[in-house]
Amino acid sequence: MLSIGITLAAALRASGRPEEARNIAGEVVDGCRISTDEDHPLLLSARHEHARTVRDLGQLERAETEFAEVHQLYKHRFGPEHHNALAARHELATVLHLSGRHTEAQEHLRAVLDINGRRLGEDHPDVNVCRDNLALVLRETTEAEPEPETAEGLVDLSGFSLGEALSLNISSRQATDAVTRFGNPRQSRSSEAPWPGGYSRVVPTTARRARTRPEVVRSPAPAPPPGTPPAPGPTKAAAPFHTLSPAALRALATGQEDPALIDRLRSGQRSTRLLVLRDLLQPGAFLCAPTDALPPADEVRTLLEKADHADRHEVDALLLHPSVGRWMSHMLRRRAAEHAPADPSLWTDLGHVHTLAVAAGIRAGLRFRFRVPVHEGRAFLPTLGYAELGTPDARAAEIIVKRRSVHFPEAGISVPKPLTRQAPGWYPAHHLGAGTGDGALNVLLDDADPFRHADATPAPAPHHPLDPAAAGRWAGLLAGAQNLLWRTDRQQTRAIGAALTALTPHGSAGTEVVSHTSSDAFGGIILSEPTCAEDLAVTLVHEFRHMKLNAVTDLVPLLTRAPAGTAEGEDEVFQAPWRDDPRDFEGTFHGVFAHSGVVDFWRRVCREAEGPLLRRAQFELAHWWPQVYDTFDVLRASPRLTPAGRRFLALAAGSADRPAELLDVPDDVALLAREAVIGNRTRWRIHHLRPTLAEVADCVTAWQAGSPLPAHAGTAPLLTPGPTVSATSPATALLRRVAVGTAPTGGPLDAAPGDGDESVGVRTALARTRGDAALARRLCTDRIADAPQDYEAWIGLGLALRRADRETPPDIAAARALSHRPELIRAIHAALTAGLGQTVDPVALAAWSARPTDTEIPGIHRTRRERNATPPPPPT
Repeated sequence: MLSIGITLAAALRASGRPEEARNIAGEVVDGCRISTDEDHPLLLSARHEHARTVRDLGQLERAETEFAEVHQLYKHRFGPEHHNALAARHELATVLHLSGRHTEAQEHLRAVLDINGRRLGEDHPDVNVCRDNLALVLRETTEAEPEPETAEGLVDLSGFSLGEALSLNISSRQATDAVTRFGNPRQSRSSEAPWPGGYSRVVPTTARRARTRPEVVRSPAPAPPPGTPPAPGPTKAAAPFHTLSPAALRALATGQEDPALIDRLRSGQRSTRLLVLRDLLQPGAFLCAPTDALPPADEVRTLLEKADHADRHEVDALLLHPSVGRWMSHMLRRRAAEHAPADPSLWTDLGHVHTLAVAAGIRAGLRFRFRVPVHEGRAFLPTLGYAELGTPDARAAEIIVKRRSVHFPEAGISVPKPLTRQAPGWYPAHHLGAGTGDGALNVLLDDADPFRHADATPAPAPHHPLDPAAAGRWAGLLAGAQNLLWRTDRQQTRAIGAALTALTPHGSAGTEVVSHTSSDAFGGIILSEPTCAEDLAVTLVHEFRHMKLNAVTDLVPLLTRAPAGTAEGEDEVFQAPWRDDPRDFEGTFHGVFAHSGVVDFWRRVCREAEGPLLRRAQFELAHWWPQVYDTFDVLRASPRLTPAGRRFLALAAGSADRPAELLDVPDDVALLAREAVIGNRTRWRIHHLRPTLAEVADCVTAWQAGSPLPAHAGTAPLLTPGPTVSATSPATALLRRVAVGTAPTGGPLDAAPGDGDESVGVRTALARTRGDAALARRLCTDRIADAPQDYEAWIGLGLALRRADRETPPDIAAARALSHRPELIRAIHAALTAGLGQTVDPVALAAWSARPTDTEIPGIHRTRRERNATPPPPPT
């Protein structure tokens, strides 16, 4: 009963009820003292938990005394390296940290980290917690010192017209920093510890000083008479900087933003784009720019300013269109790389600003005459459509905009306003709408703009417009996605509707949606065609998170650069569970924030769905929640986080606490999801980690001598990223289909793999899910005998060993070893078979490689790229 009391106290403390936990732990301590000695393990465990509750209540002196006594008693009875002695010493360090005694805390944490690193390995959860706590204490020691002045943020141009913004007196540093960031966009490509050895995470105790903001100096500008072009006004001083309040940051981190807050993010994007436009329109911005056939830059600026004066809302919407942002960043990169004489591509790319000005004038209702560039016989007008001029050799075309129509006189094309209907020679942009009122999603289906795609090549995107049937499919998918989003989370739907402006189709429907966002294209998503409405809905949620995080990062620095002294390419890299390739810190930070939104989406779907959609939602929730939880846990103490970044990450992680809906997930669905998680983590390790040659040699010697696995084996593998690894796994997609009930049934699986056959990973997954564990094992062991370099055979074997049928019991130790150190087992197997010609049972080798500390699911791996390290070559 006393041990149950300790467990109950730990659970109450973890759930935020420290006073109840303290009372129960105190009663257990009193009860133990009646019947046990002072150094009895049960009493020491109770005192350990009692000290943790006292610490959490802020009674630091009492907690320090308790932990110090418990540590000494453990040390005298069991030795200084006993795991309970080390746990007590670690917890003592957390109290010292909270008391502001950072130097003493560092000393204890370093000692615990050194011992546990040797005993448990670098990937053990206790080692990770201790390492993160030490990093946080070290960082706060530095932050407690006065810090130098830092660069200011993004200049706020929300109160300025386009003409005023282009004439602002802004310091070169302020403008250059914003323009440089925009030209290098950030892109996104698609368990409780047991008592008493639990290690508590320390919390930040210092904060940086707030930055000061300059005064706004504005000159009054007389309004021009109606119908006259606005002359450039007097030069103005810089505006104050964009800010986000703590409440706004909290709402954005936890998914509680509203359309008004999204409008503030859009305001920041407008300021950035005005700074970029100001930079691109400066005289001499492109030294090799051709000057013939098109109006000069000052006429472009005049037309833009006229349009802005006539209807600022329409011009702002155009400037904020995703493809316009991609064109701007494309031009910044072209200028940075400019080293050759002018060529037709530069002429066409730079001339795109003329089409931007014309589109602005049309949207604002102006009447004018202008010339625009022609590309492959077409004249594009951003957000409006394009004209097929039938003149493939032409470089420019005249356009006349009248009150009720637009004309391309040289091609004989006349289009009635508002240009939304197809006419001879004119192809309007696809505008889609779904839902009504404040929950509506209204987007441009951008299939024609030459700058609609990411800047993967120096040339504009090829012309591949959608046919009417494809456009109709997209309209149906959007309607279904909006309906699902509105039913499950109305506030989130409103926020997405306020941000999302364009969907860019890119690729046909496949097993999974491939999507992409970037910081230069707020409001836009590039994506392959989804197969169903729920796929589009979750993609919108996921990419919306990337979108808003990019916008937040432009206003509030959340991350620092790589730590001082880190060589290029040696910054810490992580296993991102949604990818099969290594990711840097920023990519992992972005990914975990986006996938926390995915978790919340499926949690909400679980509440109202039924049938196959419910099983799909339950699989996704059980699959993604542990991935997100573990990744947050790895990132939260990183030195790359600013104080604002730590708060943001902590808030986001708090909103991703264990969902109650997981309790309702059926056992068969939970098993499939768990296999997907284990497979992902095993796949990452075996593809990207390698043991050293010396390590493999030691293991071979130990195996041949009948000795245990060397203690150092597999504890510090080298990162050698595999460049050809796919970011998604067919086996994971199959498990999802099995959960929903759409996987193939029947058919032989025991034929030898050959060209054109499904991979052994998919075939062994089918065998497992059909209940044939013996066949699943044999498929993998046979494949390893024939092709030991096949990664999926080793991954599948580890998963197959976890399954049991009537004739085949599970081999949990071997299975866990294959998920914790598959790269080592595979390398030892290769050395024994290919190098020495021996026959080795991979299951027996995996069982020999097991350790008692191997957990059911391996942790998230993080490491640094190593220079001057020589891993063994891949097995052949």
